[in-house]
Amino acid sequence: MANRLLVVDLDGTMMTSDFYRKPIQEACVLIMRTLGDLSPTLNEIKKRHNKLDRSMIYQKDPDTGCLYYYTKKRFPMSLVKIYDVLCVEVGVEPSMKVRNKLLKIGKTAFDQSRYIRKIKPEAFPFAKFHKENGDTLVILTKGDSRVQNDKKRALKKAGLLKYFDDFIVVTDSKYKYFKL
Repeated sequence: MANRLLVVDLDGTMMTSDFYRKPIQEACVLIMRTLGDLSPTLNEIKKRHNKLDRSMIYQKDPDTGCLYYYTKKRFPMSLVKIYDVLCVEVGVEPSMKVRNKLLKIGKTAFDQSRYIRKIKPEAFPFAKFHKENGDTLVILTKGDSRVQNDKKRALKKAGLLKYFDDFIVVTDSKYKYFKL
């Protein structure tokens, strides 16, 4: 028997990590339609959004006074913020209706029903093989505990979690160990 300790990351290893791709695409298209001829290209909006979203990790949320870190609130808000920035640049008043649509689009990244479909097919034979060979399996993941625990429930529902001995979420209080 192997009797090894295997610690695996959740996002990108056990699950695909493209949760944001579809909402970003949809949000960028909405922004382009809203701004019309004044809009930057799709790729330019995506690039600028990515930069803005990453910078928000270490910015304070004005509602809570706490840093955004990797919370559920940061991603939808970054879609609204890039829209606001682009509106200012082209001299257009941001629409509250569009801002609300962008928030709604951003929240779809955290739709629990999507998580089960994001489990990689190779995760099952990997986990089963190592468990049957006496290995200790642990999932170690970083992020908003609400999001990660929703993913944990998806793993349990799919029957994958039974192969793991522990599921550890590193919260934002430990951000300094994971700073980009």
